[in-house]
Amino acid sequence: MATAALAATLACGEDPTEPTNYPPPSLFALDPAVVVVGSGEFTLKLRGADFVRASRVRWNGQDRPTTFVNDTLLEARIAAGDVDSTLAVQLTVYTAPPGGGVSGAVALAIVNPAATITGLAPTRVVAPADSFTLRVTGTGFVAGSSVRFGGFSLSARLEGPGELAAHVPAFFVQTPGFVEVRVANPPPGGGLSAPDTFAVEYP
Repeated sequence: MATAALAATLACGEDPTEPTNYPPPSLFALDPAVVVVGSGEFTLKLRGADFVRASRVRWNGQDRPTTFVNDTLLEARIAAGDVDSTLAVQLTVYTAPPGGGVSGAVALAIVNPAATITGLAPTRVVAPADSFTLRVTGTGFVAGSSVRFGGFSLSARLEGPGELAAHVPAFFVQTPGFVEVRVANPPPGGGLSAPDTFAVEYP
């Protein structure tokens, strides 16, 4: 009967050795869906449907090293250089022919961290004072970080991974009192740090 079935297949013009077409992949979700800029190399999990061993993860259209786990899960190794800016990223899954194709895209958010202040230098001046450079140390600082001094935004220079330098004009330190200092990181992500206190003292 097997010989008869093969003969019937050939009579219909079909090649019994022709590979089965791969299904088109579908991408539903990323894990993690948000990463912090500059966080370094990591493994990204992609969840979807109809993945095969030939499926490849694409980062803005470029293939990334891909591990097939099962038909609903792929893992991709993402290099540190891929997350060194907050530019928009689109993830897709590509399965080569026969069949296959490219899935719909899912966005990965790369965001700025929240800043934390660990110290100020100087911590105080005597009123009335001249303008000076305030150095803020902490964590989570980025190139776009600014220093808020008593609610006023001061442009800041990133002098290292954990140090900002901001110019404080003299008119901010003419009257004794306490000044709230914060660091603001720009979006996406970012936001205001918890406050530290700077003292403007009596002579």
